[in-house]
Amino acid sequence: KPERSQDFDFISELEFPLLGRTSFSLTYFNSHVKDIIIWQRRFDGKFSPVNVSQASLSGWEQNFNWHTKNQILNLEFNHTLTEAINKSGLYPKDGKYLVFRPRHTYNLKLNFNPKPFSFNFSSHWVSQRYTREENTKFLQAYKIMDLKIGLDSKWKKIGYQVSFGINNITNQKYELIERYPMPGREYQA
Repeated sequence: KPERSQDFDFISELEFPLLGRTSFSLTYFNSHVKDIIIWQRRFDGKFSPVNVSQASLSGWEQNFNWHTKNQILNLEFNHTLTEAINKSGLYPKDGKYLVFRPRHTYNLKLNFNPKPFSFNFSSHWVSQRYTREENTKFLQAYKIMDLKIGLDSKWKKIGYQVSFGINNITNQKYELIERYPMPGREYQA
């Protein structure tokens, strides 16, 4: 069945000049969803979509962004707290967290771009997520860090870009979906 929802968002944002431009925003969100779609593992180990008759999703998102006037340095941080609760009225699932929805998500990005070079670092942290509607099993929290170094230049009249990146620097073992591991350390050129 398709999802139907009633949503409410409240956003407050401040922006001011501080060694460039600094902004901070705070968002509150609240949704009441009917027939929300979740993914559940079947007896054969495959995942399929299932409707939960009612759910409540609410939480806060905080964003911080700072960059210099010349855009050489940029720092961005955000955190999302989500309370995704099953409101179906069915025991023992009612009042439990919805599956595969983390309560906390943190993101950090740092970009340093002194022309013609660029250095980009990002970190992504996700809290544990339940894999069973009864909240009896969960996937572990994980933190991923990525780094990319690049050169954007010209030779005579020909422009070129060269970059090297490492994803998942710490070779973190993690799963987004149960029993489906994500890649370890990756190199890109």
